[in-house]
Parts: sequence; C-alpha cells; structure tokens
Amino acid sequence: ARILAIPVMRADGAVPESCLINSLTLLLARHREALVTGNPDGLIDVLSLSLGYYHENAEDASMDGLLGALLQDFARYGVAVVAAAGNSSTLTPMYPAGFANKDANQAADRVPLVSVGANNPDGSTVAYFSNDGAWVTTFRPGSSLVSTFPTDVTSALQPSARVVYGGHERTTPDPDDYRSGFCTWSGTSFAAPVLAGQLAAALAADPDIATIDPDGTAAVARARRAVFATVTEWKDRQ
Repeated sequence: ARILAIPVMRADGAVPESCLINSLTLLLARHREALVTGNPDGLIDVLSLSLGYYHENAEDASMDGLLGALLQDFARYGVAVVAAAGNSSTLTPMYPAGFANKDANQAADRVPLVSVGANNPDGSTVAYFSNDGAWVTTFRPGSSLVSTFPTDVTSALQPSARVVYGGHERTTPDPDDYRSGFCTWSGTSFAAPVLAGQLAAALAADPDIATIDPDGTAAVARARRAVFATVTEWKDRQ
C-alpha cells in the first residue's frame, strides 16, 4: 500500500474545521479526477480519520451536515472511510465515527463508513479507554502498539527520575525521546489505521482492482467487498 499522510492538526492536537473540510475536499477532487482520467496513482482507496469531536449541546447536531455530506461523497465514489471511535471511555458518539451505525449507511450505491474502537493486546477485551456503543462498528488492536517512528522528533518532556550509581547515570525513560526508532502508544487513533491496512490488503487481492470507471461504480463494488469481508460484524449484511 502507498500511504499519503496529510497533516491537518496543529501542535496542540486541534484542527480548525475549515482546514479539515478544505483538505478533505481537495482529496476528494483528486480522487474524482483520477476516476475520470483513469489514473490509478490518484485514486484514494481508503481514508483513515484519527480525529473527532463531540456534541456539547443538542443543537450541535445541526452543524454535522457539511462534514457528513462530504464523507458521503467519498462513499459514493468508492472510498472506504474508517474513523477512530475516541478514547473517552464513553458511550457518547464521537464524530465522524458517530456517523456509522451497525444497521445504517449500507445503501448499495456507496461504501459504509466504519467506526473503530480499540482492543487490548489479548485481542478479546476492549481497551478501558476506548469509546463503545451501538455506533461503534468494530474493534482492532489499539493498546500498547509498537511501531517505527522518526528518530529526530523530540519535545520538552524529561525523565521523571534520575540517579547516579556506580558511575552510571540511571533514569526512567524520556517519554518523548524516539532515538531508538520505535515508540509505543495506545488509542483508537491507532486501531483505525490497523483496519485501514486490512482493507488495503483486501483491495489489493481483489481481481477487479485495475478497473477504473468515471462514476466510481467499480470502486464502490470492490470497496464494499473489502469492507464486508473484513468487518465481520457486517459479513451477513452486504
């Protein structure tokens, strides 16, 4: 798989809605142009979203329309969208993952959005921090995941304890020193890309992977096959 990482968040972990909408709009435009021109290099097969927001008031739902409609456009043009469910240990939906539902968004002309919670390393229990509820479609590993990481990333954190003994300096780990090239993190933000990778593998194995049509009909069909084959909760609902 080829990964296109688009940075939209500021250093504080927040993203202005306008920035997110603009980035997604341009990404969808790239995908639609690729469909029309038959250019496989411009296609977006899976969109993984590790971000979200909650409704703070009942009337906040009226503000979902722009993002919801945009993600439905991705679905209608054959892009499988996966969204992290959030890490607040709550049943309250976090959006855009909250747009998914185990009984909805399965019209035959689009790809259903999948919301992803986090499992513990045992693969059978849900991580305590993970959001849950009927709006969470499925779960993937999202606790204590180890991955490679750029070695030049650092910040202001320091070891919490330090002592010198026998001529050796002993410390607890510096939590933001990644010079080993590896890191360990937890969150549904990591569970969602696990599913995205599984969908990419299913798409790569699809015999129809090379078919490109201007309206995205073939892309919708193969993305739906990948989703329903990979998300076991939906295997009987395609």
